[in-house]
Amino acid sequence: MSRDFSSGRRPAASWVERTWLVAGVAALAWSGVLAINVRGKVTRVEASVQELGGELARAQAAARGRPSRPQPEVRLAERARQVQEAPPGRIVEELASLLPDDVRFEALALTYDGRAELDLDVVAADAAGYDLFLARLASSPHVADVRPGPESREGELRSRVRIVFRGGRS
Repeated sequence: MSRDFSSGRRPAASWVERTWLVAGVAALAWSGVLAINVRGKVTRVEASVQELGGELARAQAAARGRPSRPQPEVRLAERARQVQEAPPGRIVEELASLLPDDVRFEALALTYDGRAELDLDVVAADAAGYDLFLARLASSPHVADVRPGPESREGELRSRVRIVFRGGRS
């Protein structure tokens, strides 16, 4: 027997069917709310990523304009090489050989930073001894860039001299 489902009254839905219908509608509504929330979060994350990308681009552009700094290990190795080429003992020995009898160092500061730079606080009994010391420094093959500082020529002569010591063996 065939039944015509288009005409005729449908039987009322049972409470179980109604419960499943309500649960399905509620699940559909809840998934819509979650989808809207997730979409909002995705939009905020995309905006953050674009902002960070802009900051990265600005930082990279700024870094291109700056000279690169070597790694600490490279700088340390370079300084070790400089100390080996111009050890402090050899520098002091060479400078002592250039001192006239009436000239002495009151202080000596040595810095290795690409080259061996020295600040010498010099005390001389008179100007002639100091001038002789400067002449010896200027003629030494181990000394470059002799820069005498201000002098006090009353009584003992006092001055600071900045030099660069070149490596190499005597």
